[in-house]
Amino acid sequence: MTMKILVTFILAVVTVQARRNELVFEDCSSNVDHPLQITSVQVTPMPIVAPGNITLSFTVESARDFNGADVKLRLARETWFGSVRIPCFRNIGSCTYTNTCTLLDRMDRGNWLHISSTIARQLKAMIPHYNTCPVRRGRTVFTDVQLQLPSIPTVLVLLSNGDYSFQFKFTERGTGEELGCYRVKFTLASGSTSGWLGRRRRR
Repeated sequence: MTMKILVTFILAVVTVQARRNELVFEDCSSNVDHPLQITSVQVTPMPIVAPGNITLSFTVESARDFNGADVKLRLARETWFGSVRIPCFRNIGSCTYTNTCTLLDRMDRGNWLHISSTIARQLKAMIPHYNTCPVRRGRTVFTDVQLQLPSIPTVLVLLSNGDYSFQFKFTERGTGEELGCYRVKFTLASGSTSGWLGRRRRR
C-alpha cells in the first residue's frame, strides 16, 4: 500500500499541467512599511525554459541603511495534491542563506549542483556593489537585463516541468527585523530533458 501511495504521489507531481502565461509577483510581508521594496517586476518569456535566456526588469529600493540580511527561501511545486514544498538539497530548494553580502561569492565558489556558479557570475556582473555591507538607503532600477539559465540538473529532472511558487523573506542581520517578503509564481519548462518525463503536457 505504501508503494502504491508513493507511485501515485510521484505521478501527480510530474504530470501536473503547466498553465501560467505570465509571472505573478506578490508582497507577502507582515509589515506594510517594510524598508526593502521590490516593484515593477517583469520576466519574459513565460513559461521559463531552462536552459535558455530570460529578460528581467525590476526596481529595488531601500528606505534606510541596514546591516546586511539573511534570506529564507521556500520553493514549492503546484500539484493535484496542492502545494508541495521542495526541500533544501545541496543548497538548492527551500533553503536559508545567511549574510546575503557574501552569498553570490559562496554560490560561485561552491557551484551548488553545478548550476550556482553560472548564475552567480551573471548576477555579480549585473548588481553594482553586490558584496557591500552595510546596505545603504537608495533605489536601483534594472531594465531588460539578460540572464542565461543553465540546464536543470539530472537529480532535479522529475521536478523540472510545471507550476511553482517561490517565496523569499529577508531579515536584517543582528536585529532579525523583517526587511521584506515576496512571492513569485511561475511556470518552468525544461528545454533539454528527453523522454515522457521531459515533455510538457499541453491542453
